[in-house]
This record gives sequence, C-alpha cells and structure tokens, in this order.
Amino acid sequence: MLRRRSRDYVDNFLKEKKDWKILDLGGGRDAWTVATDVADFEDYTDFYPNKRFVQTDGHKTPFEDKEFDFVLCSHVIEHVVDPIGFCREMERISHRGYLEFPTPFFDNFCHGNDGALPHGHIW
Repeated sequence: MLRRRSRDYVDNFLKEKKDWKILDLGGGRDAWTVATDVADFEDYTDFYPNKRFVQTDGHKTPFEDKEFDFVLCSHVIEHVVDPIGFCREMERISHRGYLEFPTPFFDNFCHGNDGALPHGHIW
C-alpha cells in the first residue's frame, strides 16, 4: 500500500523502531541518521565508521530477501536507468520503505537538471 508521508513523519516513526534493521539505499555522504546500514554505487565507507556500508548498484543488491525492516531511498530514483526494476529490488530486500524524489517544479525550475550522469537526473 502506498501512502504519502513527510520526511519528518518517517524520521520520527523510525526513531521509535530501535530494533529495526534500516537501510539507506543511495545514501551517499549524508545518509539518514536512523539507518543502520548504508548502500551506494560509490564507495563512501570512510563516511560511516559506525554503520555497515555496502558498495552496490541499487538494481541488483547483495542483500537477502526481506533482510531489512525498512529501506529509505531519498533523491535516487530520478538517477536510475530502470526505476521499475530499482523499486522491485527495494521491495525484494525490505518489508516496507520510503521513496522520496524531487518534484518537477523544484527540480527543473528552482534547481535545474544539467548535471552529468551518473549524478544528473534521467527522469
């Protein structure tokens, strides 16, 4: 089931789930503080001395089915070649999750969309 929630709502909800295994998929250098694990296609191991970091492509991760209680993915989906396959992988590795992406207004009017791949936006 899809529900629209704010970032603050999700953050506060997850802060109460102390025993949950939470992955930030595409966390880069600034992963959610509630994440127990961080994954990104670039190596940011040094940014997370107190968390497990896994360098991986989000389309095919090394994680087990339903390994995570929750997966966070913030401002990543607009960069991937196959967003449906990416979402299927998120669904495979987690029981539930949060997907955040920029709105067309902010992305195109306020911020722009002229970055080179892989950091530029495809969608």
